[in-house]
Amino acid sequence: MRADVTQSTLQCDTVPVSQQTTRYQALLYELLVLSLNGLRWGEHGGQ
Repeated sequence: MRADVTQSTLQCDTVPVSQQTTRYQALLYELLVLSLNGLRWGEHGGQ
């Protein structure tokens, strides 16, 4: 999962458009938060 996140961030970073970068960063941040929350829930669940 972490590998996918890093790849997406690299692709967004390569985009030269500065105005859209803020939107991408916001979306990526939300995705990171959701992923972290999901991992935490998984840990608490113990599968």
